[in-house]
Amino acid sequence: MDINYDDRQLTVFPTLAKPETPIKSFSMFKNNISSIPARFWKHTEIEQLNFGGNQLTRISKSIGRFQKLQMLDLGHNQLRTLPKALGEIKNLKGFLYLSNNQLKAIPEELCQLKKLRYLNVAGNQLTRLPQNFGQLKGLVELRLYKNQLETLPDSFCQLKKLQEAHLMKNNLQTLPSKIGALTQLKILDLESNQIKVLPNSIGKLTGLRVLNLRYNQLKALPSSIVKMEYLLHLDLRANELKELPKDLLKMKHLEKLDLRWNHDLVLPDWLTTLEKQGCLVYY
Repeated sequence: MDINYDDRQLTVFPTLAKPETPIKSFSMFKNNISSIPARFWKHTEIEQLNFGGNQLTRISKSIGRFQKLQMLDLGHNQLRTLPKALGEIKNLKGFLYLSNNQLKAIPEELCQLKKLRYLNVAGNQLTRLPQNFGQLKGLVELRLYKNQLETLPDSFCQLKKLQEAHLMKNNLQTLPSKIGALTQLKILDLESNQIKVLPNSIGKLTGLRVLNLRYNQLKALPSSIVKMEYLLHLDLRANELKELPKDLLKMKHLEKLDLRWNHDLVLPDWLTTLEKQGCLVYY
């Protein structure tokens, strides 16, 4: 049975069927619910659960009993903490939305969700990630933008299946030295951070298609960057670059290079050659 109470401006939790009536999908997206009654947590057969867009301030540790969950949406609420029991939902392999809450930390136990493919914790107040974050080995897409992260743990580089990392609008100053281990990465978005230097290993991201470094503090690029032979878009807007490695000419698949607002950048003559190769260059 699927139950949908989406967008009804509900302030009181509705009465549900008896626990013995199986519910496969339950959605209360975009209401005004501030709490979930204890009786709801008896419906442990639920596979899809959506409480996004409400006013929830806490989630019961009973969530850990929902062993069939494949999608959980708790985004756009007022959660300040998460129950450790979230890490007990070992079969949660689809999507976990925690975006736009007031979270200052992620419990280490959450990193036990080794089958999870999509994690969105954007728009919170995170200043760090758990040291065991790399245990989320199933992650394919990660959204952590609009937080206050200053560093990424070394274990971040153990996310070997990761294809998209959206990390814009944080306070990152560096990247882990072994970032190049993320060889499945296709999109790396680091816009609006405070990165001054890129590690040499970034050149090992040979599958990368999009690299967004707009609004950082880069003064130079590592020579290894030209090893990203399949890179399509390279956004370097609003940094502090003074020169470019000529080997950028070797990036035959590059379709767009944005160099605007690097006020001290001396534009090399070979940029015209890059344009003739089919690359759109903005400067």
